Amino acid sequence: MRRPERFCEIPRFYSGCVYAAELTNGIVKVGFSRNPRTRMGTLVLQARRMFGADIARFHIGLDMTEPRQALQAERELLTRVSKIGAPCKGSREFFRNLPFPVAANLINQLSRREYA
Repeated sequence: MRRPERFCEIPRFYSGCVYAAELTNGIVKVGFSRNPRTRMGTLVLQARRMFGADIARFHIGLDMTEPRQALQAERELLTRVSKIGAPCKGSREFFRNLPFPVAANLINQLSRREYA
C-alpha cells in the first residue's frame, strides 16, 4: 500500500476546496477540506479501516475564496453525485458506481462557479 507521505506535494489551502479520491476498490470519496494535504493523509487511514483499500488517485478543485463558498460547492457536489453513484452504507460521502472522471469534472465545474 502507498504511504501517506506522497501527499506532501499537495498545496495547503486557507479557505477550502472540494475534492474526490478514488480508492483501489473503485469506491469514490467526495468532500470538502480546508487542508487537503492533511485530509488525504487521514483519508488513507480511513479507507484502509473502512474498506481495506488505498487511495488510487485523487482530484482537488481550486481554492475557494471563502469557506462558505466551498461548503456550498460540497453540498451541490454531494447532491449531484448521489444521482449518479450509490452511497455506501453508513456514509454520505463514499460512493459505489461513481466514475472518478465524472466526479473530477463536477469538481472542476463547481470550483470555477461563483456562489453568492
